[in-house]
Amino acid sequence: MKYTPPVKSFSHQRKGLIWLWQKTQGDRVGNKGGALFWDPGTGKTKAGYDLVSASFRHRGVKRVLVLCPINAIQVWDAQADLHIDPRITFTIAVPYGSIADKCAQIRTINPGVSELYVLVLNYAAIIKRDKRWEIMKAIEAYDPDIMIVDESHHIKNATAKQSKATHAICGRADYVLLLTGTPIGKNYLDLYSQLKAIDPRIWEAGWTKTGNMSWTDFRTNYGIWGGRTGHELKGYINVEDLENRYELHIRSARKENIADMPKVTDTIIPVELDANARRVYSVFAKDGLVVHKRHLIEAPIPLTKLLRLQQITGGWVHDEQGDLVEIQRNKLAIFTDLLEDLAAAGKSVVVFARFLAEMDAIYEAALRAYKPHVYQIRGGVTSANRRKFVSAFQSHAGCMVIQIASAEALDGLQNNCSYGIFYSSDYSLIHWNQARGRLDRVGQREPVTFYHLQVKASVDSLIREALEGKKDIERLVMDNPQVLLGLNQ
Repeated sequence: MKYTPPVKSFSHQRKGLIWLWQKTQGDRVGNKGGALFWDPGTGKTKAGYDLVSASFRHRGVKRVLVLCPINAIQVWDAQADLHIDPRITFTIAVPYGSIADKCAQIRTINPGVSELYVLVLNYAAIIKRDKRWEIMKAIEAYDPDIMIVDESHHIKNATAKQSKATHAICGRADYVLLLTGTPIGKNYLDLYSQLKAIDPRIWEAGWTKTGNMSWTDFRTNYGIWGGRTGHELKGYINVEDLENRYELHIRSARKENIADMPKVTDTIIPVELDANARRVYSVFAKDGLVVHKRHLIEAPIPLTKLLRLQQITGGWVHDEQGDLVEIQRNKLAIFTDLLEDLAAAGKSVVVFARFLAEMDAIYEAALRAYKPHVYQIRGGVTSANRRKFVSAFQSHAGCMVIQIASAEALDGLQNNCSYGIFYSSDYSLIHWNQARGRLDRVGQREPVTFYHLQVKASVDSLIREALEGKKDIERLVMDNPQVLLGLNQ
């Protein structure tokens, strides 16, 4: 197989594509696909599109189904133009609305003779809700050639509805690719459901009992159980046999071991507003005032308008009486999914935000993912407490939530963390550089990954691009207030 991706591959990506291509040949056990257990930020989306492009050109693959968490949907959409072979005519389909609406949209898909179609769904969409299971019928009619299960640790629970649904869909596809940032050794039992999606026979080869190796059989064969109820995992047995089964089907990549990875990677996570929030944003961007839930939100001058628009993209804005009004939770939902994926991978993360309402919501989400190792630094936190929080953060995988204006003098975060999330930012280039410098500094042992949550067609992109270009965003808006309207497309 000869294929040159449109974007240069790093060494682990080149080796991964060759391995996947060889892995999906013949009819031996497990040769229906493979799993890439790569650290977050190491290019799993590119790996998926490289395999899809090569398979389209050399195997005639036309229909692809991507199952992913909600935070990844817009990423697969946004990165298609970058990573799919430019010689290929393709369509990315992201169905929206109710399950009935999604089914209707899926049924309209009919790839042409020389066209590639990529259907992207989140896990919640495939859960069986009634006896008819209309979404499964629509997917069966779509009949995917390649199935990509992104962040496959979402199907690690063998008895969960979305895991069973995923197994059913994967069973119909010709090729299955699993992508996840969760390390193999975190919990060996998590592998059962994930590799079953590739090929159930992986766990059946050499199994002496009658019938398939069930989840109960797997737990008994490889787990040591105890505790008061007898259901607490104490350790593992038959590890050599377990390793012999999974090693053929998984390739791992840790950031610290990838020599040619760039020192810093910035990844934009697109956020789509719901219809009501988009209406609020659009009306306010045009008129400088809007009524939402009987609250008047107004901005008499361009800089106040810029501030309010940024608050709207974050989720909360103050009305004319100073009361806090919730506009949407779209960005928070995407953020929460991303945070949970990093937590599942055992990665520490530093989150930067501007507004207090955002920080409160972020803190609550972080507690659910990392409790009790969650720390918050904002205005009013004493120097002694800052040092105390940094010291505690260095001792465990956890989450540090920082108000971006308070990011100075926080040395030590880089010692055990290489992931940062910008939920929002202010307009200060000094604060921006200080925030990035918490992780990208002397003492950092791994490549750094920054995620930027960015509402589509909003001031989020204007602010980030101005900071990256070292421009004065406030002067830009004062000199040309219409720039705020130009973003509302």
